[in-house]
Amino acid sequence: MDMPPEVREQVQRNMTDLGIDPDAVARTIAVAIEQPRGVEIGEIVVRPPARLSPITHRG
Repeated sequence: MDMPPEVREQVQRNMTDLGIDPDAVARTIAVAIEQPRGVEIGEIVVRPPARLSPITHRG
């Protein structure tokens, strides 16, 4: 998908502003993998804290 340069720049700014540290995502996945056999993780949702969410943070 080809985006106009200004849209691409805005997306990159949003990713920088709202992005999650890759190490934090890796630690979250590690926690799920390390669960004992009797524990099933059905779903993991990883997102920035609500204070950084674009829904609650409309400048």
